[in-house]
Amino acid sequence: MRKLLGGLILILVGTVSFAQNFSNKGKDFWVGYGYHQIMHSSNGMGTNGQNMVLYFATDQITTVTVSIPGTGYSVTYPNIPANTVFTSNPIPKTGINDVRLQQESTAPENKGIHIVADKPIVAYAHIYNMSVSGATILFPTNTLGKEYYSINYTNISNSNNSNCWFYVIACDEGVTTVEITPSASTINHPAGVPFTVTLTQGQVYNFMGQLTGGGGGTFTGVDLTGSKIQSIASASGACKRIAVFSGSGRIGITCDGSAGTSDNYMVQAMPKSAWGKKFLTVPTGGLPNNIFRICVSDPTANVLVNGAPITHTLQNNFYYEVPASRVTLKIESDLPITVAQYITSNNSCNNIPNPTNTLGDPEVIYLSPVEQNISKVIWNATNNFAITTHYYSVIIPNTGTAISSFRLDGIPINPALFTIHPRDPAFSMLTQTVSPGQHIIQSDSGFNAIAYGYGSNESYGYNAGTNVRDLLQQVGVSSTYAIEEGPSICAGTAFKFKVSLPYMADSIRWGLNSLPGSPADILMTYSNPPDPGDADSTTVINGKTVYWYSLPSFYNFSAVGVYPVVITAYAATTEGCGNAQEISFELEVSNPPTPNIDWVYTGCTGQPVQFNDRTISAKPTYKWWWEFRDNATGTIVHTSTQQNPVYTFPGAGTYRVRFSNITTPGCVSDTISRQIVINPLPVGNIAGDVTVCQNQPAPNVVFTGTTGTAPFTFTYNINNGPAQTIVTTSGNSVSLPVPTGTVGNYNYHLVSIKDAAGTAGGCSQPMPDTVRVTVNPLASATIAGTATVCQNSSTAAITFTASGGSVQPFTFSYNINGGAVQTISTVSGNTVSLPVPTGATGTFVYNLLSVRDASVTACSQLQTGSATVTVRALPTATITGTSSVCATAAILPLVTFTGSGGTGPYTFTYTLNGGPQQTVSGTGNTATVAVPTTTAGTFVYNLISVREGSTTACAQPQTGTATVVVHPLPTANFNIPAALCQSRTINFTDNSTPNTGTINNWSWTFGDPSSGTANTSVLANPSHVFANTGNYSVTLTVRNSEGCFSTPVSRPVTINGLPTAAFTLPEVCLLDPIAQFTDNSTGSSTAAITGWQWNFGDPGSGVNNTSTQQNGQHSYSSVGTYPVRLVVTTSDGCTDTLPQPLIVNGGNPVADFVQMNALTSCSSDTVSIQNKSTIGSGSITKVEIHWDNT
Repeated sequence: MRKLLGGLILILVGTVSFAQNFSNKGKDFWVGYGYHQIMHSSNGMGTNGQNMVLYFATDQITTVTVSIPGTGYSVTYPNIPANTVFTSNPIPKTGINDVRLQQESTAPENKGIHIVADKPIVAYAHIYNMSVSGATILFPTNTLGKEYYSINYTNISNSNNSNCWFYVIACDEGVTTVEITPSASTINHPAGVPFTVTLTQGQVYNFMGQLTGGGGGTFTGVDLTGSKIQSIASASGACKRIAVFSGSGRIGITCDGSAGTSDNYMVQAMPKSAWGKKFLTVPTGGLPNNIFRICVSDPTANVLVNGAPITHTLQNNFYYEVPASRVTLKIESDLPITVAQYITSNNSCNNIPNPTNTLGDPEVIYLSPVEQNISKVIWNATNNFAITTHYYSVIIPNTGTAISSFRLDGIPINPALFTIHPRDPAFSMLTQTVSPGQHIIQSDSGFNAIAYGYGSNESYGYNAGTNVRDLLQQVGVSSTYAIEEGPSICAGTAFKFKVSLPYMADSIRWGLNSLPGSPADILMTYSNPPDPGDADSTTVINGKTVYWYSLPSFYNFSAVGVYPVVITAYAATTEGCGNAQEISFELEVSNPPTPNIDWVYTGCTGQPVQFNDRTISAKPTYKWWWEFRDNATGTIVHTSTQQNPVYTFPGAGTYRVRFSNITTPGCVSDTISRQIVINPLPVGNIAGDVTVCQNQPAPNVVFTGTTGTAPFTFTYNINNGPAQTIVTTSGNSVSLPVPTGTVGNYNYHLVSIKDAAGTAGGCSQPMPDTVRVTVNPLASATIAGTATVCQNSSTAAITFTASGGSVQPFTFSYNINGGAVQTISTVSGNTVSLPVPTGATGTFVYNLLSVRDASVTACSQLQTGSATVTVRALPTATITGTSSVCATAAILPLVTFTGSGGTGPYTFTYTLNGGPQQTVSGTGNTATVAVPTTTAGTFVYNLISVREGSTTACAQPQTGTATVVVHPLPTANFNIPAALCQSRTINFTDNSTPNTGTINNWSWTFGDPSSGTANTSVLANPSHVFANTGNYSVTLTVRNSEGCFSTPVSRPVTINGLPTAAFTLPEVCLLDPIAQFTDNSTGSSTAAITGWQWNFGDPGSGVNNTSTQQNGQHSYSSVGTYPVRLVVTTSDGCTDTLPQPLIVNGGNPVADFVQMNALTSCSSDTVSIQNKSTIGSGSITKVEIHWDNT
């Protein structure tokens, strides 16, 4: 028997389940193949490049059929997996099944696309061509209404034939009459003129706004915002449901009137009956500057934006446009309104450019009012065509657990990520990016959401999910516990039918014959004319009075199933839908739940128990009752109304748990009872404090359980490290050996104790207790100081260093070369040094034997290690090389240093003439210093010290001297006479300087090789005769008494030519007053005659015997022959002498001659004559012969 607790009954009395609280999740949808600019044949981009696909988001295995009833096309997609997004085949766009809406309709078109699923799904339509893409969420048929408005935008595009559009689909069986009033001129219909079309189910009527101009990359068309589409009553029946979609073939949305980049868009309109009075906005991620249009069906509506009356102009008596801004908005009205949010073209309206300046493009999203919130949304983040970034934005109440229960794909969202809405502190907002694919967001409270994404020059966006309730007209059932949003009741539970109408009915027919048992239809009649008192109650919704009517009887069905019910309301007016309105719905009857529970716990006192509702039910449970009672006393210790409570019992003992629950249709489960045992907690301790040396036998730490059920499990840690456990194997205690291999203080912390009681592996509780095991370190030691040192060095020392250990000082034992054991101890710190004597040469090995610390445990251990000190002998050296040389000698004298007693090479330190110390190194045992001879002088090399070439570099002072004398060279020099004449003897005079000693050797070269051996001389002052004129080089080299030769000195000598002395002797008689001499001399080739020196051979004439005139003259005083001599001198100083005898006659000569061959001469013979002339005194000096041939 089903039982229910009284307290729960009191809470739930009077709940009502409404039939038309419908969301975007459903099983039946209608859509059309809306216009895309690429469909047009004159676009120059090729035609028909677009595709239309449908997406189905499922949360259970679902079969979906897509059909076009007007063409016979049908495709079934069976068994679509749960929790996936399925993409349909592209909708046909050629042939008989081509249902593209390319032109404005002139008659109904059989192009409606019908989607039917066997389980509720979320459906989307997407039309795209490369980066020109638009998508919309679809509303199920049961959410559709009768009155709609198209919301578009100013149609500017960068491509021609980019009309804005809207279309209507008839969704109910029978004839649907639709009245359309375009807000602007369409291709076939003028603005503001209503007209009607008659459609049957699945037929579409498409409207396309006129194009108004374009060119140069900017094309314009009318804006159809505010066009009214309304289902009206026809002669054959009441108003029928219709679906309305709006969009643009391609549109740019900018703030400067330019075309910008453009995109198509499509969006399904919400029925006017689902409009609301309050909207909250959030900027779109990535492109936050949004434009908004606030639409009113009644121009008298008082609209507030952020709490103040709207200041923007009402346009077309239908909408206010809020310019682009990233400011959040709170939009309110006293009458129902609807709001559209616009995403702009990329890089427009001050949206911050993205790195490639191409992210996003126009999109239009119809927002849900706060009243149409929803608690769970499934949506598809599509990648088509090339979307790269996906977002969702949420508006959610701050009350209760709305935010803390919010989940994305089942994962809680950190509440800190939500931001209080700046315009309404009762709400928060959140924007996040998501990966491609299906996503689910849900909360225990209703919220509003939009989803959108961007690619390069591309976007999509839609209302992510919403309830689409007719806020004025609702059908429901009233039962004690039902809260189901649909008309759903529990089998065997009494309920009443209810309906709300936005008008007063004069009668209502309830078609109930399809219910279990086929009850008769009931006609309820009321006053005529209608009276408000006939209604059960009235309420005011969005400023309009709503009237509630019900059937007076209770109904109760036991057969589980879904049953159709049809209500027909009659009234003088049903707001344009005739005097009868048909309202159909399905009543779902479900079984009560089968309660079951389990729990997760340790079974121990003080530990929380997680209780879990494991009820199996066709419908969700929404109320739970738990009772926790002490089994021994019967006392109730706790109650809970949570579905899965967590409770900690007050102590050990046995308790009884009772449980029941209620489903959303109002089904109450039986109350079940279960028993649970809570066990007491164990108690224990730890013992074993001790101090030991490293590597000693392991001491034990002992864990003991003093209270509880063995075996005991002890959780402990060592020095707060990772937790470890140890378990008793017999009795209540267990010993744990403590390793001593590692030095340190080991604090064994007992953390907790667990026994064998309980149902989840034992009871436990914290049991803090600590023991300490101290492992003192064994001192270890090292020995250092291996070195090779020089004899008598003071630097050698052996260093003993201890590490580890716990107490100073440290004592080291050692021996030298295996000798007696000796000890040394540190004075402070852990290091001590032992000086090594170096007076004797040799190798000394210091061996480390052991080390011991000074702790009370005196921890010690043997050690190994050695240090070797090698004491090397000191080297000695000599210096040699005393010598003398001439300056500039080609072979430099060497000073030689020789080392011994060490390892070569040796380095010798010396001074030169007492100057700064210098060093020289050689190879082997010797090193030499070449003495430069460029400077004369005495150079004394003094040996200072020697250092050998081993790594120890032993050195000691040394003495020794080598002296090198560099003699200066003599300086050669000589004098040259002024006159340098051909064939004359030239005397050279030595003028050299010895610089040291004396000059004892001369070597002359006259540069006159033609002179043979006369070309050289070894005399100090030689002479030389140059036979020829010309330029000669005379060189002198001298040597001094030290054997040093001078640098040869050469001088140029120019030998000049001789003049030719010549003169004519006069014919002189004693009585002549003078003898006139005529100079006929000639100069040399290089110089003229500048001087004459006559000697007339008449010394008795005294000073008159000579003359320097060119043509000398002299008076002779007696007859005779005189030796006359002329010496001529050129400007070069060269002379020539010509002596000639002059005869001075006493009287006149007598001419006479004889023929030598007078007797024998014949004609033509040579005639010879002989001079027979005579003179009285003197001699004849001239004979002239004249031959007279005539």
